[in-house]
Amino acid sequence: MLKWLTGKFKKKESKVTSLADMAEAAAPVVAIPSWDGASDIYVRLRRVSLMALVQSGNLPNDLLTFATDMALKQQSGKPDSVAEMEVNSFEKYTQLLHAMAREALAEPTYDQIMKEVGWLTDQQLMAIHYYCLGGVRALHSFREATRVAIAHRSDSQDLRGKAQ
Repeated sequence: MLKWLTGKFKKKESKVTSLADMAEAAAPVVAIPSWDGASDIYVRLRRVSLMALVQSGNLPNDLLTFATDMALKQQSGKPDSVAEMEVNSFEKYTQLLHAMAREALAEPTYDQIMKEVGWLTDQQLMAIHYYCLGGVRALHSFREATRVAIAHRSDSQDLRGKAQ
């Protein structure tokens, strides 16, 4: 144990990370769902937090309170369930997803996608949101949950019997 610990503190030959390497690490190429939902597209994403959006002033004023509440709930470990949101809250949540995508998409940019394609799917927006919250690891669980939901979306025979 002592040998392992002392090995951690040995002086290593280090060099400063280049700005190009930093830029690439700050916005890696990430796979998100395509418009067909069955394949992937690859985009360069930055991790953007809700608090960073609030601080940067890149949120419309009507979303500031909503985003602040969401960020505080996420930090406390009690995020709202999308299914439990009221209509007004869901509308603000959708606006927040678009604001987050606008900041996170480095290549192509959000505006470029809107100009060329015209829209982002709900799956794409959610994937970008999950990436911002937890990185690539969060996307793996998102993809698995989405795959299962799509596989069972029209399977009414899997429903449980009525409660007695």
